[in-house]
Amino acid sequence: MQIFRHLIILFSLVLAPAAPLCAATDHWETDPDHSGFYFTVRHIYSGIRGHFQDFQGRVRFDPAAPEKSSFRFEIPVKSISTANPKRDKHLLSPDFFDEKTYPRITFQSSGVHPGEGDLYLVKGILTIKKISREIVLPLDYLGSKAHPAMKGARVAGFRGKLSLNRLEYTVGSGTFAQMGLVGESVAVDIELELLQR
Repeated sequence: MQIFRHLIILFSLVLAPAAPLCAATDHWETDPDHSGFYFTVRHIYSGIRGHFQDFQGRVRFDPAAPEKSSFRFEIPVKSISTANPKRDKHLLSPDFFDEKTYPRITFQSSGVHPGEGDLYLVKGILTIKKISREIVLPLDYLGSKAHPAMKGARVAGFRGKLSLNRLEYTVGSGTFAQMGLVGESVAVDIELELLQR
């Protein structure tokens, strides 16, 4: 009997690390080279496009258990780029983002709910400057598979769109909007390629 007890203990020790490994399989990191946070805002008649060149993201996602999923993103404001250095400098100034005082944009989910088809509604808190607001980020799940160019890794994809009112986050005082120079509404496009290795 004692030998069986030893065998049971031995098997328990060998198998014990397997539980956290299985639990961690739904954790993903953003692939920054193949992901992006893009935006478009109206300037009089033209749509000015830009993006953030730097960001970090951690995602926990399992389509079989979306209620256990979570999304967190951090975007350094200084990485903003509209292909115009003078305009970018102005966007970083107190007139808009005030990057020296508020260096990061963050999003932390509070719940993930399935929508129609492969759509997931990610509810969470978006913080820009000193303002935190609850939003719903709609993300289309594009699927996951073994990475075709990275041995032993998996890749997953999401795509999302939403519209934000920049004045609700004090990105600007409203003066330029009243002049008809810069629009209040900002169209946001999100492309996410996630890695698991």
